[in-house]
Amino acid sequence: MTGETTMHTQMRWHMLRLAALILVVAMAVGFGPVDMSSVALTAPATPTATTLPATTCTLVGTTRACDLWATTGTLALPGGVTVPIWGYTDVVTGTAQLPGPPLIVNQGETVQVTLHNTLNEASSLAFLGQNLIPDTVGAAPLTGTAIYTFTATSPGTYLYEAGLTPNAAHQVAMGLFGALIVRPTTNPLTQAYNETATAFDDEALVVLSEIDPDLNNSADPASFDMRLFAPRYWLINGKAYPDTDPIPTAAGNTVLLRYINAGLEHHSMGLLGLDQTVLSTDGSEFTYSHGMVAETLAPGQTADVLTTIPATPPAGTTKYALYNTNMLLHNNGQFVTPGGPIAFGGMLTFLTISGGTPPAIGPATTNVALTPNPTNGSVDVALSAQIDGGSAITAAEYFLVPPGGTPGAGGTGQSMTATDGAFDTASEAVNSTILASTLAAYVSGKYTIYVHGQDAAGWGPFSFAILNLDKLGPATLGVRVTPDPTNGAVGAVLRASGDDSATGNGNVVAAEYFIDVAGANGTGTGMMLNHVAPAVSLTAIIPASTVNGLAEGVHTIYVHSQDAAGNWGDLASTTLTVDKSGPTTTGVSVVPSPNNGTLRVSPTTPAVRVDATIDDPLSGGVNSEVVAAEGFIDTVGAPGTGFPLIPSDGAFDSAHESGYALIALSTIELLTEGPHAIYIRGKDTARNWGTPVATMLTIDKSGPTISNVSVWPTQAGDSDYVFLTATAVDHGLVSNIVAAEWFDGADPGVGLGTAMAANDNAFDSPSEDLKATINVNGWPAGAHVLSVRAKDAAGNWSTVGTTTLTVQPYDGIFGDGFESQSFSAWSLVVSKPPPAPGDPLRLRVTGAAALVGNWGMEVTLNGEMKAYVQDNTPAGEPSYHARFWFHPNGTVTGGTKHDIFIGRDVTGKKIFRVQYRQTNNGLYQIRAAVQRIGGQRKTAWYTITNAPHAIEIAWQSGTNVSFSLYVDGTLRRTLAGLDTSRYLVDTVQLGPAGGVSNKVVGTEYFDAFASTRNSYIGP
Repeated sequence: MTGETTMHTQMRWHMLRLAALILVVAMAVGFGPVDMSSVALTAPATPTATTLPATTCTLVGTTRACDLWATTGTLALPGGVTVPIWGYTDVVTGTAQLPGPPLIVNQGETVQVTLHNTLNEASSLAFLGQNLIPDTVGAAPLTGTAIYTFTATSPGTYLYEAGLTPNAAHQVAMGLFGALIVRPTTNPLTQAYNETATAFDDEALVVLSEIDPDLNNSADPASFDMRLFAPRYWLINGKAYPDTDPIPTAAGNTVLLRYINAGLEHHSMGLLGLDQTVLSTDGSEFTYSHGMVAETLAPGQTADVLTTIPATPPAGTTKYALYNTNMLLHNNGQFVTPGGPIAFGGMLTFLTISGGTPPAIGPATTNVALTPNPTNGSVDVALSAQIDGGSAITAAEYFLVPPGGTPGAGGTGQSMTATDGAFDTASEAVNSTILASTLAAYVSGKYTIYVHGQDAAGWGPFSFAILNLDKLGPATLGVRVTPDPTNGAVGAVLRASGDDSATGNGNVVAAEYFIDVAGANGTGTGMMLNHVAPAVSLTAIIPASTVNGLAEGVHTIYVHSQDAAGNWGDLASTTLTVDKSGPTTTGVSVVPSPNNGTLRVSPTTPAVRVDATIDDPLSGGVNSEVVAAEGFIDTVGAPGTGFPLIPSDGAFDSAHESGYALIALSTIELLTEGPHAIYIRGKDTARNWGTPVATMLTIDKSGPTISNVSVWPTQAGDSDYVFLTATAVDHGLVSNIVAAEWFDGADPGVGLGTAMAANDNAFDSPSEDLKATINVNGWPAGAHVLSVRAKDAAGNWSTVGTTTLTVQPYDGIFGDGFESQSFSAWSLVVSKPPPAPGDPLRLRVTGAAALVGNWGMEVTLNGEMKAYVQDNTPAGEPSYHARFWFHPNGTVTGGTKHDIFIGRDVTGKKIFRVQYRQTNNGLYQIRAAVQRIGGQRKTAWYTITNAPHAIEIAWQSGTNVSFSLYVDGTLRRTLAGLDTSRYLVDTVQLGPAGGVSNKVVGTEYFDAFASTRNSYIGP
């Protein structure tokens, strides 16, 4: 709690005192104007405000010439305080006045003001409400002058002050201001304006301002930060109560108060017991004046106000208080007596009345004092006062009145004794004792001790003091400890506030803390107080040795404070979490790895990415938030020196976190070949670093080698496909082979060749056999150099290995290896009867059926049906070669046979065919048949294995021709002397196209079909 808050607390006592003053008058003469002479608050006897002159300065013709010197001076404040000020004087050798000399002129005059600047910085003048261009240059430091000329066109009260030179905001606050009064042409000495309704009997200038000693005492006011301006004194005409000058007037008079707010704060001035009528603000007369009790003036604002003193003031009324209604009526918090209430001060003065009737009441009481005060009621309290009357004092008494109560009638209170032993003079010091046994019956609170005396005129008015009966200790608030959580490596700072303002308002004088177990009052570890006041800040450093000695877990810190009366307040607490276990790191990964220094984590991010999960474990029932993570390459450094990880969710703010880091490729490419450890560790809010956990980043800058490059067949004439194979092995078997490619002839660039596949269909080892099926249909005849290269997981490409393929002139008709994964190349797809709804297709392209390449035709049979593809490309061909791959795949025929390849003429007649059967003893066999004039001729059955086989036929049309059957490139039979001259080939059908019996069950595979006119195709 700040000193300013304490001051505001004391201001509440001003309110009580002002209420008490009103109460005194109410008891004596009824509510109304206050007779301030009979109470402890009194106006100064001297000096009094003088009547304002008719004009000032020198009139030359119609021009009123004024000279102002901006200079320095000293201001005396209550309590023996003096501060330097700046201000204006109208004497060349004079010192600064506060406020500056009033400039009083007549309406219509030309006003010429010459500013003489003796300050060590430039300064100018501003005349608010006048027709002048602002001066932003001013008079030069020390000897400069500036002249300002304007016509006083409108009557009223105005402010003049330091103008708008650069960095001059502090000049007004230092005291460079004053009043400009323009008197009207009509009755200038008795009217504020030209209207008779503005007539007055007396007038007074009331210039309001503030003092911040920090500014005034600054060695260089120009460097003072005006945002920190914090007044401690509030002035009327340059003085603070009780030094303010009273304003003399008489009963029945109307007083013109010329208010000018030259300060930096808003002020609202009130007259206790009187109303005010506002004529104008800022010299602008209102068409209709209005009444007010108090009206706020903004900084720089002025107001002309009339107030009328009653013709017959209430009995005993000799003065009216003029005061700032915000009730900040003090001088920098000065006390009446040490430890007592704050003394009146600030913006407070009096309108004093001549001709009032003196009060017919008893003696005045002053200097009421209580010792000790505050008290907790455990000891007697000594009460003393001073009583002065118009005759011998005969008695004195006091009343102990609780909040909201009132004192009793005279003679009914607790009697007091004369300090000298006898009431025998008109001035007596009196005393009494308030017993501890009496105070035992009262609860904590503020009690008003009213004291008055009696003389021949009767009982006099009360004076009072406030007894602070404080039986409760201070409240302890805002207990907090940092760092929390902690690992015990450093001390902990314990902070709290001790506040006795609601439990006695005594000074807090001590505080202590306990860890986990609260002991007896006064046995804890002491805390430091920032000052001695009813509200203070409490601080303690819990040593690192103490914190480190605590077990892991949550510990309770108890704090309470003690007031000046010896009362310990209730314990308040907070918790301190001790966490000595660092976070654990799991799931550390780095990608891409292996790496040759060029592989990016993504196309737009030239870096390697490290990921990890960090968890702070429960230990002793506690854990902490993860607040950081760091990484190292190969060698772990000191905590906090690694590369930072970025939280995946945007913030490290929980006990479970994941994070990542991007290591630039410029760093990766500098690493040597081989494995490199990437260490990751986390840090929690208790400042514990966890144990580093590593993953390996493999740096591989050597590419694979290529060997065994071969193509089959090496000569491709009428064949549509060749098969390219090779072997890739990574250097040192460090990195897996991840890709391979081939190209024909010129190198298209790394990565731009045609992709090859792994022979086992997965790139997952440092050594891979490679394969590719190449459709050479349409290639130009001649030798073709086929090149192969491979890439490893680190991004390294091998050099190329080569082989040569010779392409012969092409006489092909049609070919399809089903690598399009469809039957789109074929003229017709037949499945009879169609499969029932929901049943799988009988005829489809699958990877399982691949006999050459990656895809083949799969035909599922179950009884009498047909399922084949048809090619209508032949157009009356007299010579025809066809080759296809066939795998019986265990298909059962029950000894029956069916056609797996048929050639037909334009009428649809079967002119040749290949048949398949499984014998009753489980043999797999094929044969061929050819149509001739006079009937069919057939080859013998040839036994094959339950595996892929290349089947090829060669057919011719003529009167004496032959027909041949090849199995796996070997000629099995040639049927010669055939007359096939009636037939030409127009359509061929691949698959079970005829003769399928109800005994057939299984799935047959077909692949790599090719046909030519004359050329042998081969496997």
